[in-house]
Amino acid sequence: MQALFKAIDTAALQFSEDGTFTLIGEAPGWLKNLCPDLIVGSQRLAPGDVFSFLENFMDEARRFWAGGHAGCRKSGLWIETDAEGKDHLLEASAVNTGEDKILIIAHDHLAFNEKQSLIQKGRELALDRSLLQRMQTELQTIQARLEDRVRLRTRELETVNQQLARELEQRMQLEQERSEMIRHLQQSQKMEAIGTLAGGIAHDFNNILSAVLGYTELSLVDTKPGTTLHQNLTHVMRAAHRARDLIRQILTFSRQSEPERQPVQLRTIAAETLKLLRASMPALVSILEDLSSSAFVMADPTQMHQVLMNLCTNAAQAMGDQGGRLDVSLKDRHIEACDRSVFPELPEGHYLELTIRDSGHGIHPDVLPRIFDPFFTTKRKDEGTGMGLAVVHGIVKSCRGAIQVESVPGAGTTFRILLPVIQNFRPDSLSRP
Repeated sequence: MQALFKAIDTAALQFSEDGTFTLIGEAPGWLKNLCPDLIVGSQRLAPGDVFSFLENFMDEARRFWAGGHAGCRKSGLWIETDAEGKDHLLEASAVNTGEDKILIIAHDHLAFNEKQSLIQKGRELALDRSLLQRMQTELQTIQARLEDRVRLRTRELETVNQQLARELEQRMQLEQERSEMIRHLQQSQKMEAIGTLAGGIAHDFNNILSAVLGYTELSLVDTKPGTTLHQNLTHVMRAAHRARDLIRQILTFSRQSEPERQPVQLRTIAAETLKLLRASMPALVSILEDLSSSAFVMADPTQMHQVLMNLCTNAAQAMGDQGGRLDVSLKDRHIEACDRSVFPELPEGHYLELTIRDSGHGIHPDVLPRIFDPFFTTKRKDEGTGMGLAVVHGIVKSCRGAIQVESVPGAGTTFRILLPVIQNFRPDSLSRP
């Protein structure tokens, strides 16, 4: 076997259990050139001390030998350079004959340049593959970071969009409340200006009317009843009295005549008013009442009666001959800060809510803003003067209350009046005669 190894110019090393190798036979010339100091006779050596590449192959070779199966396991090709600078192409084989464990190192001079070029290309391909794997890993890391940043940025944008949507909604709501408050303020200023003008005219007209009433009364005393002149003077007297009532309404609207206010239980006045209305309203108009509140308010009983009569009469006229349904309700209500958009002039507190709802023809949206203007009316000349709702508005405002109107053409109208409640009031505290 030693002669065979020598003939094929191959180095054979016997594996020992202590991990070293013993050279079998004489060392080939090329091995002497590569390892002039280590190869002497049958010296034991570790392959890693001679060939650095073999250290990578030895782990695989030891596992192969430990398996105990006969056969051969080859390493890859590698190049070693001797002291003279000459390159040697080498290949190792781990052989297991069943009895011996041998490491064979073959030396190849054939097609050396071609094999060397292949080895170099293999190294370059291995480097390229390693570089490609590193780049792929880096790209995956960068992609994962970008995806995390995109998800984070998307969540931030969603949060910002939600905040922006809430801010826009709040801004729109505030703008609506501002527009409503401006409308109420303009309405109040307009009503105040008209009231001042109407009050001044009413005072002057009242002075003129006093003279008309006085001279008419004197003339009636001097005329004989039943004559044409007496009848004419009687008609003048009636017209003068109606004019005096109209002046009182104008002064009430302008708040220049202060009524005598006292604690009033509106439920009692409402019940009496509805009893009178049932007798005068058409049979096709049904009245439904829900007077559940027994609260007291500070008001003039006559004026409260006037408010109910005006609103209910207007409701009956809106329903006409075809009839309909009139709902009158009294309920307790607490006004909070969130209600300021509907009733901006009312502070927080407890109120009595009077609701009068009809199923009539409703009010046109173009007419609705003007219904409280004095002398404004959509009725015929013989049906109204346009002072009814203006007087109602003046009475409610003089009681530090508020009035709201909701109307849909063809579906009816709802008047809602809020009056401040007298807190902790005891009915037995009223003075009795």
